[in-house]
Amino acid sequence: MKPLFFLILLTALSSDSFAQEKPSGNVDKYLSKLPNLNLKLPKLPAELPQSENHFSKFTILDYRPDVSRTGICTVNNEERQISFKEMSVKQVVNDFLNNNYSVSAISNELIIVIKKLWYSSPQPSTIRSGSGADDRKTEEIEKSKLQFAAECYLKKEEGFIPFAAFDTTILSNHQLINCGSSILAEALNALVQKLNAKNIERIVATRTPFDKFRVDSISRRAFQHKIYTDDSLMKGVYMTFNDFLQNKPVKVYYETKKNKDGTSLYLKNENGTLYATRTIWGFCDGKTFYIMIDGYLFPACRNNYTFYVVGLKGYKTGMSLGSAMASSPLLLATGATKSNDKVIRIQRLFSVDNETGELL
Repeated sequence: MKPLFFLILLTALSSDSFAQEKPSGNVDKYLSKLPNLNLKLPKLPAELPQSENHFSKFTILDYRPDVSRTGICTVNNEERQISFKEMSVKQVVNDFLNNNYSVSAISNELIIVIKKLWYSSPQPSTIRSGSGADDRKTEEIEKSKLQFAAECYLKKEEGFIPFAAFDTTILSNHQLINCGSSILAEALNALVQKLNAKNIERIVATRTPFDKFRVDSISRRAFQHKIYTDDSLMKGVYMTFNDFLQNKPVKVYYETKKNKDGTSLYLKNENGTLYATRTIWGFCDGKTFYIMIDGYLFPACRNNYTFYVVGLKGYKTGMSLGSAMASSPLLLATGATKSNDKVIRIQRLFSVDNETGELL
């Protein structure tokens, strides 16, 4: 039988109070059309550093902003949703840690709360294409990124002792289909090496245990901002990501105008003259919130505690107009820069980092 603590936490994760509305509109349609990229399960490579293991069991709790997704990447100009076939992230991490690092003769059980595990394919500011050496430069735009963060507690009779926090980002120049499982193994191994280096006796003697409610509250703290808890959206301009989190847009005069490239937002300067702004974080009309990407507003939506937006981001490229359009249906040429360069706008799905506001 599972301890009451875990039943409460697991119930919270699946309850109506924790779950949020599903994606809607264009984001919902966009997500439904994305094919899956199934990663292999992580295995522990012999070349990774090892140390003496000090834990009998790892119990995993998944408090990520969106537990239904693991990431979005680009493979050969096509977006994919990341998954581990039919296995949840919680199960993948549980199996990897317990199969490789648990020691049955020791009585130290560790609770690992996953705060972030997200794959993405970050794009550079310039995309090159051509023949020969230029082809290798094209491949470099499909580098892979894994962000992983966790908080760990040592389970004792008197409660749950704060043990360690871990946060890492791993980049690779390989496509995710080839490196996704290995960079996860690298991140999890680094976590265990940090845990093994801790002085357990000193931590137990000097830190105050938490009860189950405190652990749950701490694990949810990123989801207590007003944008998650308020019943309605406030109308106005989000000058910063913090304005958005606090559901407190600035109430200034503004106008929105649509053109062939998208929707722009205009503010008034000190002389009362309207100008198009490119530096705000977003905007809300009272019903829908919008995120600004390269000077244009795109409607966003929320799934669980993650915000998603389908937008167009501009890149410079050395390819000709015909080559740019032929290389991917997602590319929209918007004009020339230098004599041999074009600016292309790539339509893609972004998730919003719920701590920094960065588009991933």
